[in-house]
Amino acid sequence: MKNLRAWVICGLAGLICLIFAMLAFGGAAQEQPAVAVQARAESPLAQTYIVLDRHASQLLPSVESMSRALARTCFADTFPAIEADPDIGLYLLRTQSRGFMAVLAGMAYWGAPILLLAALILYFLRPKTIHLMRR
Repeated sequence: MKNLRAWVICGLAGLICLIFAMLAFGGAAQEQPAVAVQARAESPLAQTYIVLDRHASQLLPSVESMSRALARTCFADTFPAIEADPDIGLYLLRTQSRGFMAVLAGMAYWGAPILLLAALILYFLRPKTIHLMRR
């Protein structure tokens, strides 16, 4: 535990962000289908989270109810606006959501790819032991 490397910490933080974003945006797509349509057309990263959530929901049925509950917690204040104007649903989801959980979802949205890329870079740049002589 004392020798925990930076790439391990970045990788674990990236996986936590990935799971949180997958549940939040996948649940939002289940609650408001307009979000899924717009993500498919305009946002490859959001589409990735939605597809990952769809596959996780098929493997574990409890993930669907968990993602719906998290989406209602994060984005419930924007769902009426999305129903009124479904063409800009993903935009409203990202800009009009208020509250701490919506901020966490926004941070996880970009945090997952950045932290996973940082973990990959740190893994390849990790210090390696040098052997000066063979025994």
